[in-house]
Amino acid sequence: MGMTPRQKQLLAAIIEEFISTAQAVGSLSLQESHGFRVSPATIRNEMKALVDEGYLSKTHSSSGRIPTTLGLRYFLQEFRDEMTDPDIVTQEQVKRNLHVARFSKEELIREALKFLAEYSGNAAVALVDKDIYYAGLAEMLNIPELQEIENLRSLLTVLEDYSMLSKIFHKSHSDQDVKVLIGEESGLDAFTPYAVVFADLKLHGGKKGYLALIGPNRMDYKRIIPAVGFAARSINAMASGW
Repeated sequence: MGMTPRQKQLLAAIIEEFISTAQAVGSLSLQESHGFRVSPATIRNEMKALVDEGYLSKTHSSSGRIPTTLGLRYFLQEFRDEMTDPDIVTQEQVKRNLHVARFSKEELIREALKFLAEYSGNAAVALVDKDIYYAGLAEMLNIPELQEIENLRSLLTVLEDYSMLSKIFHKSHSDQDVKVLIGEESGLDAFTPYAVVFADLKLHGGKKGYLALIGPNRMDYKRIIPAVGFAARSINAMASGW
């Protein structure tokens, strides 16, 4: 059964609130914050329908709902055209920094990772030549989900393992320039609460790799997907011919 326009609106509102707050979303909160002109009871009924269809799930600790991987995937497909590139000033600054670093593979990667980590507040990672490059690991402590030590440990375990990361990146068969794997799509149980947004790198001497942002599955995809695409294209342009 297809999703109704109201259900699409509700799903988008729930996902946007979940991205912003990291909290399960209730019917009263939706009515107050998004101005739906229907009763909380109607919203609850629509939310139940979205749960039944697999787009939302109910948490054990509250009466609210959170999006499932299916719901997040639908959101990405439905709203991809609304994604926003980094502003022109930011783009020009990043390009200048990459231009200065253009002769060095390592410096190019580090400049791009620094930009992505600062821009998104998530961990930025690159895989090239069996090496892993990082930026933003300290910022992970500001992410609510990762303030639980076991959650942080499980994600760091993945980040430190080249083989595991490589397997994740090879899971995607998308033809998009920027690819997204959410939760169980990674094929790893430990990665279920997280997501990765990544693009291919083409570096000096024909070397290839990946540039990625990794964080909770409620990442702000509308900002992050264009940022990863911009950073990867900029690196590839700077490294071409070297």
